[in-house]
Amino acid sequence: MQQQLLDDHLEKCGSIVSPKVKLPRLSGGGEGPALLATCSCCLIGLLSMMFFCFSTIGIGQTCVLHDKLSGAVLPHVVTKPGLHFTGPLKAFVCFPQHDTLQVPSVNMPNPSFGREPVQISCDVQIELAPQEALRIYSMFGGYTAAKQHYLQLIRDDIDSGRVKMTPEEDDMMFGAAVTFTLLEKIKKDINEVLEPEGAHAVRVHCVRGHA
Repeated sequence: MQQQLLDDHLEKCGSIVSPKVKLPRLSGGGEGPALLATCSCCLIGLLSMMFFCFSTIGIGQTCVLHDKLSGAVLPHVVTKPGLHFTGPLKAFVCFPQHDTLQVPSVNMPNPSFGREPVQISCDVQIELAPQEALRIYSMFGGYTAAKQHYLQLIRDDIDSGRVKMTPEEDDMMFGAAVTFTLLEKIKKDINEVLEPEGAHAVRVHCVRGHA
C-alpha cells in the first residue's frame, strides 16, 4: 500500500517537471573590433579635418590666405601668431616682417680713374610692412621668389655705379671699414629700388672685400 502511494506521488511530481529548455546563445564579443574600427575612422577624420582646415602663423610673420585650387587670395592680412581656422583647401602664404639679406662680393666703381673697382660685401636688413603683403603676393606668389628678386635688385644697384663714392671715402676705407656716410648713401639708393617692390632697408652694414 505504501509503495503504491509512493509510486503515485512520484508520477504526479514527474508530470509537472518541465523538460529542459535550450536557451539561445547570447551574442557578444564580436562588437569590440567593429566599435574600435569605427572610433579609429572618426579619429582619422577629425585629424584630417584639423590638418586641412587649420594653419599656424609664427611670431613675426605676415600671412595672406589663398585658395589651393584657384590660387585666389582673400583681401585679408593676418599677423596674430597661433593656430587659425582657414577652412578646407585653403592655406596661408607667409612673409617675414624682417629679414637680413646677405649680398657678397659686389664691385663698386672706383672714383679714382684707372683704379680697380672696390669690392664690398653687405648685410641688408629689410622690413616688409603688413600692408604690403597682398602686393608682394600678387607680384611674386611667395617670399622665396621675392627674396631672390630683392637680392638681385641690391646687387644691380650697387654694381651700377648709382652710389657715388668719393676719393676721400675710398681712402678712408682702412682695412674692412666702410664709412658711415657711404653706408647711408648705399641705403638710400637701395631703398629707391626696394620700396616700389614692397620692401624697405632699415639697416645696411658693409665691409670691404669678401664677407
